[in-house]
Amino acid sequence: MKDQLLIHLRKFTTAPFLFVGSGLSRRYLGSETWEGLLRRFAAKTPQSYDYYRASAGGDLPRIATEISKAFHEIWWHDPQYEESRAVYSAQSVAVDSALKIEIAKYISGQSKGVAAEGGLAEEVAALRKAVVDGVITTNWDTFLEETFPEFRGFVGQDELLFSAHQGIGEIYKIHGCVSRPTSIVLTAADYDLFNERNAYLAAKLLTVFVEHPVVFLGYSLSDRNIAQVLRGIGTCLTSANIGELRDRLIFVSWEPDISAPEIVRSDLVILDGFSIPVLQIRTASLLPVFECLGELRRVFPARILRRLKEQVYALVRENDPKRKLYVIDIDDSRPSSDVEVVFGVGAISAMKDIGYRGLTRDDLIDSLLDEKSDFDARRVVSETLPRLLKATSYVPAFRYLRLGGFIKNGAIDTDVKLDRRVLECARSDLKRFLPATGYRNRAAKLLEKYKTFDGFASSIAAADVLRCATAFPETAFAVDSLRAFLLSNRSRIRETDYVKLVCVYDWISNSGRAATQESTKAA
Repeated sequence: MKDQLLIHLRKFTTAPFLFVGSGLSRRYLGSETWEGLLRRFAAKTPQSYDYYRASAGGDLPRIATEISKAFHEIWWHDPQYEESRAVYSAQSVAVDSALKIEIAKYISGQSKGVAAEGGLAEEVAALRKAVVDGVITTNWDTFLEETFPEFRGFVGQDELLFSAHQGIGEIYKIHGCVSRPTSIVLTAADYDLFNERNAYLAAKLLTVFVEHPVVFLGYSLSDRNIAQVLRGIGTCLTSANIGELRDRLIFVSWEPDISAPEIVRSDLVILDGFSIPVLQIRTASLLPVFECLGELRRVFPARILRRLKEQVYALVRENDPKRKLYVIDIDDSRPSSDVEVVFGVGAISAMKDIGYRGLTRDDLIDSLLDEKSDFDARRVVSETLPRLLKATSYVPAFRYLRLGGFIKNGAIDTDVKLDRRVLECARSDLKRFLPATGYRNRAAKLLEKYKTFDGFASSIAAADVLRCATAFPETAFAVDSLRAFLLSNRSRIRETDYVKLVCVYDWISNSGRAATQESTKAA
């Protein structure tokens, strides 16, 4: 099976996309079914789950709607949810918000329990090595962000529809995410709105389906979520070109009793009885599938390709680049010294003298978190930081100040001349990263309860960790754990709260003014 699948995937010029459903979360996180989750929260209300099921005619979104109405009153008045109200009351904007918030908190706790040993751990390790261009998922948990930390996430239909995504190195969470509880598609009203916009979503995803093989994991062939998305895509295609999907759809079916993996031809009905031939992989273990994906090859990592596409997209969209672009031929002479961006083949030597003015904040964050030494620290300080700090004060500067020899014994070397903005940054402390007053107050209460960042981060949704953590004192952080949290949430690199926490990590690790490395690690 493995050789057959590898040969099939190598026929395409692009790497696969994964389309991931709840079966994967149940497999690796021990998550409940949707009905099991609703049963759990129905038990927190005066009525039984069976009552809500009967009231809603057995329809799960309608059941969720009925439970949310009862839970709304309880959440706003019961003392057991006092802490939740302190943190999330501003996000509770509708009757169903309270239920979504508590479901998000519950699932966030489950996301910490990824299979750590045995055959399932082998599968997860193999999945992390898979060569894929991106992921589409209806799951709410953060398992996929933790599995592919370098991918950028898009949460909900709105973010996918109205953001400039590049189609590579990205995760599309079309049913929302626990990091933003109100984005979760849960109730009947949520599904009605999702269905209204399905045609627009399908148009956005159409390129993925016609340019990539798509591997479905954690779904059955009869799953209504899959049928809904493919039905929308089918309406965007004519009967003449719907054949473009042929051989691109690969369904992985977990069948524990099958003796050996096999690939069979099957049909998927998507439009008024119209069917598309698909490949179905029947297997008792997902390991051979993930190992096969890991054997695919490409020259550049997905995150690098995404960055390149982002730069080209911005250049074409703006049509008036602020930086000077030079398109160089392999045998051409080097560009003039005022060029900032170079596209070409074999032009590395020509780029060396100008590349530091083109580095982005994301580049510095990646180098910091990956602990790489790709850049000349002194040139970063003299050429890159002045430009970046002109636009924002949230730049991880201390690693490069330390590596460049500008910081000695926690103080700035007075014998060197620094750009004014860099000098102001170098003299600053953690106060410049403090959140708004409301979040500072919440952070104080949460720190009193959880004592350290570790306890806090393992109990609260990642989005709220980012909102509050920059109010914590440096002694609350263990450096290694803070870095691990940032790495596992790297898909949030475009969020200001994430960048601020990166800067906190940078200051603690590199400024020389933190309490001490040893006491910080012991905190």
